[in-house]
Amino acid sequence: ADGQLHDIAISDIGWDQCRMAGLRGHTGAPGSFVLRGLYGWVIESGTSVFTNAPSTHPQSAGVPPGHPPLGSFLGVPLIHEGRPIGILAVGNRAEGYGPEEQEDLEALAPAVVEALLRKRTERALRESEARFRFIATNVPDTLFFQDLDLRYVWIYNPADPFAPGDVVGKTDAELFPQEQAEQLTEIKRRVVETGAGTKAELQLSPAGVPRWYEATYEPSRDASGRIVGLVSYSRDITERKRAEIELRNERQLLQTIYDTIPVMLTIYDPNLQQITVNKHFTRVTGWIQEDTLKHSIMESAYPDPGYRREVADYMQSLQPGFRDIRMATKDGRTVDTSWANVRMPDGRQVGIGIDITQRKQAEEALERYTERLRFLHGLDEAILTARSAEGVARAAVDGIRRLLPCVRASVVVRDPDTQQLSLLAAYSRTNSGDLSKGWRALADIAGETALESLIGGRGNRTNDLLAISRPSSLVAELQAEGVRAQIYEPILIDGVFAGALNLGIDVPGPLSNEQQEVLHDLAVQLAIGLEQARLYEAVQRHADELELLVQERTAALEASEARFRTVFEEAAIGIALANAQGQLVATNPALRKMLGYSEHELAGSGLFDRQVGGDGDSNRLLQELLSGQRSTFAV
Repeated sequence: ADGQLHDIAISDIGWDQCRMAGLRGHTGAPGSFVLRGLYGWVIESGTSVFTNAPSTHPQSAGVPPGHPPLGSFLGVPLIHEGRPIGILAVGNRAEGYGPEEQEDLEALAPAVVEALLRKRTERALRESEARFRFIATNVPDTLFFQDLDLRYVWIYNPADPFAPGDVVGKTDAELFPQEQAEQLTEIKRRVVETGAGTKAELQLSPAGVPRWYEATYEPSRDASGRIVGLVSYSRDITERKRAEIELRNERQLLQTIYDTIPVMLTIYDPNLQQITVNKHFTRVTGWIQEDTLKHSIMESAYPDPGYRREVADYMQSLQPGFRDIRMATKDGRTVDTSWANVRMPDGRQVGIGIDITQRKQAEEALERYTERLRFLHGLDEAILTARSAEGVARAAVDGIRRLLPCVRASVVVRDPDTQQLSLLAAYSRTNSGDLSKGWRALADIAGETALESLIGGRGNRTNDLLAISRPSSLVAELQAEGVRAQIYEPILIDGVFAGALNLGIDVPGPLSNEQQEVLHDLAVQLAIGLEQARLYEAVQRHADELELLVQERTAALEASEARFRTVFEEAAIGIALANAQGQLVATNPALRKMLGYSEHELAGSGLFDRQVGGDGDSNRLLQELLSGQRSTFAV
């Protein structure tokens, strides 16, 4: 194998006579050895040579220093598979060598070749077995051989808790649970019967604890190629299998989350050329994964080039936080979304999007509701400051157009005494003149059936005037003005029908829930305002009546006072007016003349201060007069 000539065996005589300094044989430095002389000729030519005068032979190259003298030589090549592999040589025979000795040595050469090859094979086998044992005993994997009966002949590193002695001589049925043993037997039997090796991953329980093994099974053949059993190499891959199972479970979990999470997810390269979308993205936009392969999803979702460039710049910038983005759906709608973008370790980017359409709708509804409350508050103020039903109705009609765009709006009330309907206020988008013209009684507008519904406290809706097959003149008039739907909302005061709020709108169909709430709230406000206006008018009428009555009573009192003053001044008898304390307040001329005092002298004096004789104590007399016990007294 090294290209040099090695001495396999030398006779004892040769060793005794050899005086060479080095006894390595016919070897030299690697790459420098060249066979020469008689040895070289025999091996190179593959032919036998004998000579009884070696030094004079044409192929002779002499002998190295210390080599025994060579008087005769016979060399026979050792041939294997048609090529020389060595030389069988003898020398220094006293009688020399001839053809007969050559034939004898050539006859011996095949036996030497066979013996040499057998030794080489045995040595190679020993070396191979040594290497095998070294490997088998120093690796953690299990190696074993089973015969055709599938009994273990030898085994290295059996699985815990087995030792080699526990396994050798037994079959799998004696070592493993029945189901596992049958699985092993089926695999191994197929190998020895078909001669085809196989690999398998198996879950076995050698110690009652399930573990995973990766095994390779190959048929074992003898020198003739006949299958004599099988050899196997198996490795415990439990930890790897657990890791694979955990990884698979994690991937399944991530995939499940990816497919079911109510969040839009996109995975894309930084150039936005390859984009993967999840199922929620499809649920929101309608675009499926196949659409991204047929055309640019960026162009589909963002048809405006300028806006698409703006969105692409944001996606590639990886700015922190979310940004609101409007997207076009597959069915032509527009949805409001909000997106954030992050980078993955492999360089790809992930877009995280949420559908904020409902949030936007809620925000818009909140804005509308705020505006509605602001309007209703303003309407409240207008209604509260209005001093008549007409003023309340005008405030409602003027304001409703801000919340419910309409072609026509009117307020009709019913007189509680006559039950007649009258128009309080009206608006028409197409008529800026006298709005009372052309408006008929509610019975004509809504029809008797509608009026009955309103009197019963229920609204009435005509969702599409164009659907009326035989329109009346009023319906035709409404249609001409662009009214497509007519709505009547009852105005109820204390649960009793008091009128109606009427709307004509230019789109067919019923009102939305929000619009219906606005209309109902406005009708309630109208009811409050109209009732307040009626109360105000009633209070005002009562105040006017009271003021008139006071004026009449004042005039009568003044006339009565004038008559009394005339009698008081012209009476022939004395008359005096005193207060509750008995002090004189006024006296007439007859009394002043009778007593001989002036009006100034009598003013403020006591009623009985100038009494002489009479009915007794003045205080007692005063109390009796005030209490009604006495009506006269004498002085």
